[in-house]
Amino acid sequence: MRIKLLLLVSTLLALIATPAWADEPRTSINLADLTASAGIPAAVMNQALEQPLTINKELQSVLTPDSAWKFLKDLNLQLSTFTTSDGIQSLGLRYTLSKDVNHLYFTHNDSLQTGISYSLDLDGNVAFEENINPDNFLNSNFSVHYFRSQGGVIKTTDDFYTKLNQLEDKIAAIDDQNQLLASPELKVFATALRSQLSDQYYIDFSAIGGLESNQSFTEKQFYYGVQLGLDLKAWNPQSNLAKYNIFDWPFALIRFLSDNDSTFSPRGSAIPAVLFGLDMVDPLTGVVKKLHEDDSFFTRLRAETSFRTPLSLRNSIFFEASYRYYWEPGASDLVQQNDMDKFGYFAAAITMPTGIFASYTTGKLPSDLESDRVYELGFKLNL
Repeated sequence: MRIKLLLLVSTLLALIATPAWADEPRTSINLADLTASAGIPAAVMNQALEQPLTINKELQSVLTPDSAWKFLKDLNLQLSTFTTSDGIQSLGLRYTLSKDVNHLYFTHNDSLQTGISYSLDLDGNVAFEENINPDNFLNSNFSVHYFRSQGGVIKTTDDFYTKLNQLEDKIAAIDDQNQLLASPELKVFATALRSQLSDQYYIDFSAIGGLESNQSFTEKQFYYGVQLGLDLKAWNPQSNLAKYNIFDWPFALIRFLSDNDSTFSPRGSAIPAVLFGLDMVDPLTGVVKKLHEDDSFFTRLRAETSFRTPLSLRNSIFFEASYRYYWEPGASDLVQQNDMDKFGYFAAAITMPTGIFASYTTGKLPSDLESDRVYELGFKLNL
């Protein structure tokens, strides 16, 4: 996965249309105001908020200027070498393109945003030798979302507002990005920022339609349905939700033992997000169509969860993981005998700021006929 976690909840902040700060004192500041008004680079805000999956796309929307290449900025490419558990190797390319087409806001203030958005998502893996593609699945879809995001604002005073401005001035004076990410000013800025943020709750209900296939398009199926995404971010490390995020406890221990953190500090930004879907699937060609004996549609339930957490903030090394589960209720005996009625897929990766990553996947996806384990080493390009 990019690891692409299919988080339509990646519109968590959905704040990009917020006006810049007014000159008068404020009692609260939202994150889009903070990034847009101060001109802070995306790398700084990503580092300050420890790069949770749910903020990356919106920060890019705020901070990336319009250009002829704007569409490509949402395209991520991973050049990879795949090795299966049987020792089969293949060079390949993973791609993800996640594009928010438009936002229409119903409510838009510091602590509450509601509205509708439209998204185009492409996700796939292409091997240079098609017949040994170890993860042979392409997914292209378009979706319409109703979203509601509440919380995540900075509860501030005049003195705190002044402190942020002073830190922003010091950060802006550092030209070298590596020096910037290692600077004590950024650490103070990040600590001050997260200590004042409130918990954020996000819900996304969407209608979705798309095409799933293998690389050769011999296995194709169209699907449409609805899905519900839920996400919770406890930005403040002193929040009880952050302290009791048991999913991050092993990584908090790693950060503590490696002196990345001075104390045992689980991240509330690493609370897993979840997604539930109900689809009607129309198999167009291939084995799945034959197994369903030419029935037009079948019903499919799916669930997904994912999270991202830092391993080393000094070196911007992160761990990502996701799990997807698919189930066809009421499947025929023929489908069940071929183990095509229920299956899961797990992916985990370690990513580095240079773009190098290593990943491990196991299980199968809708167009896979067999489960497999795949080890991958590659290089990620963010356009």
